[in-house]
Amino acid sequence: MATRAAKLALRGKALTDTGTEIGIVNNADATAITIDASENVGIGTTSPITKLDASQDNIGGNVAFGIFQSGNAYGNVASSASLYLGATYHSLANSAKITSTHSSGTTGDHAQDLTFNPINSGSTSFEAMRISSAGNVGIGSSSPVRQLEIKDDGTRGQAIVGIIADAGDPAGIFMGTTSNNNVGGIRYFTDTNKLALRANDEDRLLIDSAGIVTKPYQPAFSAVANTQNNMGINAWLQIAFANQRFDQNQDYAANTFTAPVTGKYQLQVSVRLDNIDTSTQYYQVRIRTSNRNYHSICDFDGMSTDPSYWNFNNSVLADMDAGDTCVVEFLQASGNSQTDINDESYFNGYLVC
Repeated sequence: MATRAAKLALRGKALTDTGTEIGIVNNADATAITIDASENVGIGTTSPITKLDASQDNIGGNVAFGIFQSGNAYGNVASSASLYLGATYHSLANSAKITSTHSSGTTGDHAQDLTFNPINSGSTSFEAMRISSAGNVGIGSSSPVRQLEIKDDGTRGQAIVGIIADAGDPAGIFMGTTSNNNVGGIRYFTDTNKLALRANDEDRLLIDSAGIVTKPYQPAFSAVANTQNNMGINAWLQIAFANQRFDQNQDYAANTFTAPVTGKYQLQVSVRLDNIDTSTQYYQVRIRTSNRNYHSICDFDGMSTDPSYWNFNNSVLADMDAGDTCVVEFLQASGNSQTDINDESYFNGYLVC
């Protein structure tokens, strides 16, 4: 390697040549620009590792690379400055570019948008993304008003966001706080082609590959009655449905359903009465909610003998507020205390909307 060195005075500056690199010195002890043997150019560094390497010097400070449009001082007229990227045979018009656009305004107006313009297969430049002066990002949108705005730009026919995962892994969008970024979102399972909507870090709604929708946590319950013999008369008595078949969301307890949220609930009851008494005035079974009651009634005194059994069926779409309760009650008006509640009776319900 050559060791020679030469200096050429250039109006108080110096040009150095070591045989392997050329340096332009802006004062007695610092090299401002270096061109090494590989034709890499260094600004603020004497060991550039790329074609253009702008690095922080050993004194400190910031690394800055500036592209400015001349004229149009203070931005009184709309102006822009661009960095063009492309092959050597490309014209500027057929090169991708990153542009900072200064809006027209007063001397104190420094608002600038940053745009990214790739080249499509037809060698045409188009705006793919914009970061507005307010910090909003637009993809296919030249005037985003949200932190992230994606829209059809008129060339692709639809707005598409693609999140791709390896086979067998879920791909998803997650939302949450800075301390927990996995509390909600959407997940797509690439192995089963199933889509899941998450809340509170659980899959709350599932759509399978056939389009079947399930809601694993949707409030729903079903309970079967205990056998209750010789029911009393002339008073509303609560029927015990103590044998739960299922209680999705854990809203049913002590023969009572409690609405977890305000909504419309489908409620059904089927009560089988044994040993009916024809001497009674009437029988009633009702669904009683905090808001209102839903009755069914039957009069047996026109029958010649006591029926062995009878079924009361009742269903309703009930409006319930969060915290409202629902029970099933029985009334026999006068007669003999001989009627039984059969254990084939059931009570169920679910949140519709």
